[in-house]
Amino acid sequence: MKTIPAFLIGIAAAALGAGAAGAAAHDPYSNYLELRVYRAQEGQRDSFLAYFEDNLLETQEAHPMRIWGEFRDVQNEHQFVWMRGYRTMGERLESLQGFYFGPVWAEKGPEVMQSLFDGRVIAYLLEPMREGSGFSALPGREPAGGERGVIGVEIYVLEGGERDAVVEHLHSVALAHHEKCGGVTLGLFETSDEQNNFPMLQHNEDQHVIVWVGSYASAEAFDRASAGAGGIEPDTRLTLEPGPRSRLSHRE
Repeated sequence: MKTIPAFLIGIAAAALGAGAAGAAAHDPYSNYLELRVYRAQEGQRDSFLAYFEDNLLETQEAHPMRIWGEFRDVQNEHQFVWMRGYRTMGERLESLQGFYFGPVWAEKGPEVMQSLFDGRVIAYLLEPMREGSGFSALPGREPAGGERGVIGVEIYVLEGGERDAVVEHLHSVALAHHEKCGGVTLGLFETSDEQNNFPMLQHNEDQHVIVWVGSYASAEAFDRASAGAGGIEPDTRLTLEPGPRSRLSHRE
């Protein structure tokens, strides 16, 4: 687990405590989190989202892992994003072996991926940036109805000695700004030091990143907040529309 400067711990706890990440106990299925960004073939994103929700949720969670959410990228009509979590790296290996070498994936998985995606994948293997900054336990994935808002993701790519500066920016500026603008911080993550123990799935291991995950009532609200944040800008900002069965959605 990563550490942050001691003088920031109190600020971090207070900021996360105001949002969903601090409102309930840390869910161990976010101890290790994969953030996966796929590029769909022209016009195929919605088809894959429907296939994913119909066929790849319960079948993956039959193994010790959790699908936290599946999303359309609001600002890129070709991008499909999803998040998958594990309690331990040992369970990650067990789960991925069981799923990808099992009958469900063998039947249609490779065929579907080839027909719907162009092969470009961005993926990060993450862990909570500090103790307790993973996702809290959330309700089941069946939606309660009504608007589900958006999930915001901000990715900071670290170079050299930038980590302390980014951490300080998050805890002294960004978290409070999101809260003031109506956002809810769901989690703070960082590239895991653990080695990828399932190399069949590649990750961007050459990049060390810090990732903020939060929610807003609308894409417009997130856009307005992003425009006025100030300080260190993230290298990538994703505005994600939750799929109908996504566990992650906006909850005030």
